[in-house]
Amino acid sequence: SGTGSFLIGLHAVDTLETPLMPILVNLLPPLILALCLSTLRMGAQELFRSDNRLAGSISVVEFTAMKLALSALTALVLAMLCERGTKLQSSWWKALAEESDAGVLLVLLGGVFILIFQVNLTWLTSLTSVATVGIIGGVKIIPQWILNAIF
Repeated sequence: SGTGSFLIGLHAVDTLETPLMPILVNLLPPLILALCLSTLRMGAQELFRSDNRLAGSISVVEFTAMKLALSALTALVLAMLCERGTKLQSSWWKALAEESDAGVLLVLLGGVFILIFQVNLTWLTSLTSVATVGIIGGVKIIPQWILNAIF
């Protein structure tokens, strides 16, 4: 089975007319999501067990708050390093400062949707399989599409 897939892949590389890099880039996010969900499930199940050092005292909201705080700090550091701006384009913090109050409010509102989704995701990983959570995770784009269409 694995050898057959490998041979089909080799044949596809020889006969494929489109560049391979865009295909690989499109296949990378599901792989990263699977790794993140597997790690999240392992951590959630360990923290929620009643026989560990914390005696299962950590809640889904506390676990999600720690996870999001670490993610936000990482995103902030990367944004400061990678999105400083150029002569042609302003930095993200200048663009945010120039945004209207309604625009800043919408950015914060988007964060509330992410918070709700992340709490539900953490709760689901403790209840069901990683595959199910991954499929349900695809639903998160629907509110983003709706907000984008509205505004």
